[in-house]
Amino acid sequence: MLNEREVLSINQNSNVAVCIESDKLVSVNQLMKSGECNGHPNNLGNPSLMSVIPNNQTTTSVGFSFPTTSNLAQNPSFPADFHVGIACPVGTLNKIKLNGVPIDTSTFTKTCNMSIGSVTLNPSIKYKLSSEVGFIAYMYAIGKDESYASDLGAGFENSITQLILEAK
Repeated sequence: MLNEREVLSINQNSNVAVCIESDKLVSVNQLMKSGECNGHPNNLGNPSLMSVIPNNQTTTSVGFSFPTTSNLAQNPSFPADFHVGIACPVGTLNKIKLNGVPIDTSTFTKTCNMSIGSVTLNPSIKYKLSSEVGFIAYMYAIGKDESYASDLGAGFENSITQLILEAK
């Protein structure tokens, strides 16, 4: 059990989903490793840090496109990989659509009552993820000389502070 300001660091050596549960408020960050350390078959990738969105902060729609740079260009010798990662409650994958079309979820795994997986995408297209039910989404790109990761959208509700506005 962690106390206030304590840190737990886990070196995840394989590409598997990990379940993190707590009875207290926590902040989780993911550091993606670089090059051959991240297990990419072409040794692509540079370090990238991303906050992990809690399961209760889902969204139902998000539009996105991939930023590209000269280091993430589609170089035939070292092509970059562009992905969207999705997490949603088990049993709701069939409701998630990418540009209006159901996504292929055959490689998604289940952990902590969530279905988790990623889809490789074309960086030159604009996308919209949508669903009747909530999901969490991240986008990430892995190149030879540059990488990035970012959350795409989440719903945030302040259930702690109540604001009351009165006209005077």
